[in-house]
Amino acid sequence: MKSNIVNIIGGGYAGGEAALTLSSYGVEVHLFDIYSPFENQIAVNENTKKLFRELQALGSASCALADDNLVDLRLKIREKLEKDAKINIFNGKMGEISLNEPTIIATGSNTSDEFFSQIENIVGKNRAYKWQPIFPVFGNLKLIKQSEQYFLPVKEEQVKEAQQFLKNFSCEEDCIEKWAACGAQLLKAKAFKPAVIDGKIFPACLKFKKTEEGFVLQNFQTKLPSEQQQKLFNIFDGLKEAQVIKFGDMQKCTFISPASCINIHLQSQSYSNIFFAGRLILVGGELEAIATGHLAALNVLNMIEGRGLVKYPAGTICGNIIAKLFSLQGFKQEQIDLNYDIIKDVNQSQAINKLTKFKEEFNARVSWHNHLCSQKRW
Repeated sequence: MKSNIVNIIGGGYAGGEAALTLSSYGVEVHLFDIYSPFENQIAVNENTKKLFRELQALGSASCALADDNLVDLRLKIREKLEKDAKINIFNGKMGEISLNEPTIIATGSNTSDEFFSQIENIVGKNRAYKWQPIFPVFGNLKLIKQSEQYFLPVKEEQVKEAQQFLKNFSCEEDCIEKWAACGAQLLKAKAFKPAVIDGKIFPACLKFKKTEEGFVLQNFQTKLPSEQQQKLFNIFDGLKEAQVIKFGDMQKCTFISPASCINIHLQSQSYSNIFFAGRLILVGGELEAIATGHLAALNVLNMIEGRGLVKYPAGTICGNIIAKLFSLQGFKQEQIDLNYDIIKDVNQSQAINKLTKFKEEFNARVSWHNHLCSQKRW
């Protein structure tokens, strides 16, 4: 293989996996990272064990360092990175991202304003976000249930009153204050959508999701202080006496919208040399981040060697994680974690066989490519 250097920005679970995987194929890596000694302990349950076994079958470099308890995996990855002769670690602030060099961006969700601007230049404005909403949660509500959704119809005059109240506040982020400043129609379209329930039309409804914590008010991101949120809730008949378990908030958290920024191979839609992985693309868990880092590394390798890009096989948890990312349209607050939707209908023994075959076929393509290169006469 001809000599290539791949830049990786971020040395967490996704970036670390990408660096170790590329090094195993003989690629030199420049890893830009501000290392924090804080150790994230991975919550081990039956779902994470299933994904861990898939990643082992896939040949994950990070998971090769771990036992079933996944203890101190972050520390083990860092130690392996520091000992690897093909990985050059640059601790400190990253400069300009080169659009002409193979690069994997895996910075996680906590990026500087300066670096966020660079990400925004790559993916386009309104496709990168630096704020993530925490929606209000209520404990005792009388709602209309339809399928798995819950609705609270509200009066049109109450929507108008809410809009007038919210116009007293300003905010540059994508939230109810900004929508209200742009007009009642936008506010209604974003937060008070019409619904047809049992054949009856309700012109304006608040929509809730039921969780173990309580009823989560959807599409209601706000930076209002709690006392102002309470005044806003008091406008609506169904929320006046409600128990507020958690008020809304806007958390600084950089991420991109996968469906509008990257393709199924985790490659930028705008710049073919740029790939993304990890929490930046809305992956929530550590093992899920490793899965994206591994795929990004394989596809960078394919790209620099002139081969077609790959995707994880269907019918696997790894494949379902990537597919789930692309089911999110526009601005979504939730990150992709292991849940029923991702693991359902996955037969573990079949999934492991598929991923083992995937790894073997990939390695065979690499070996054949290297063989052809060695036969050339220059």
